[in-house]
Amino acid sequence: MEDGVSYAPEHILKLVRCGCTSERACRGGKCGCMGRQLPCTMFCTCGGGTACSNPFNITESATDHADIPDDSDEANDRAMDVDDEDDE
Repeated sequence: MEDGVSYAPEHILKLVRCGCTSERACRGGKCGCMGRQLPCTMFCTCGGGTACSNPFNITESATDHADIPDDSDEANDRAMDVDDEDDE
């Protein structure tokens, strides 16, 4: 997702929130946000902070690397070109 774009409208994020409170919050299948593949937010009991283990949360480190080019796509494209040549 692009920076600054919300997963869902604000009023929906207020309705869908988890009540996870343990030290390892949002780690299990009982997390309402994780079950819906949404990030935890400030409206959740866990607060969506660093103690939250929801894998759908957007972290600063993930957004920091978003603008780094991924060479694997280019390598895959080259591999596809070689396969196409073999078919001829």
